Amino acid sequence: MADGQDFKDVMRIDMEAYVDDTVVKSTMAEEHCNALQRVFEILRKHQLKLNPKKCSFGVQAEKIQGFMLTKRGIEANPEKCQGISDMRSPQNVKEIEESKEAFQKMKAMLAAHLFLRGRS
Repeated sequence: MADGQDFKDVMRIDMEAYVDDTVVKSTMAEEHCNALQRVFEILRKHQLKLNPKKCSFGVQAEKIQGFMLTKRGIEANPEKCQGISDMRSPQNVKEIEESKEAFQKMKAMLAAHLFLRGRS
């Protein structure tokens, strides 16, 4: 196997990285143990170490970088959405136009920082 290819394969199949957080993912317990074994072997091979105080095992859902990571995937953190849920509806034409303008600006800002990653 080419140097570094094993790490790329593990990242593509078993892991997701979020800035400085890494998650080993799987759908079944046995599969998860195998994925952890592969990840630990790669880390040892490349002499990388983990901080045990920052490691969690057997977690069904966890906050990572402000999002909720669950077995269903990455979801919005309900705490972060509360402000939008609590917003009152626009009461007149001016407020409707201001809301539309604000959402268009947010949409443009988010789209400007969006990138797509292909999976093989």
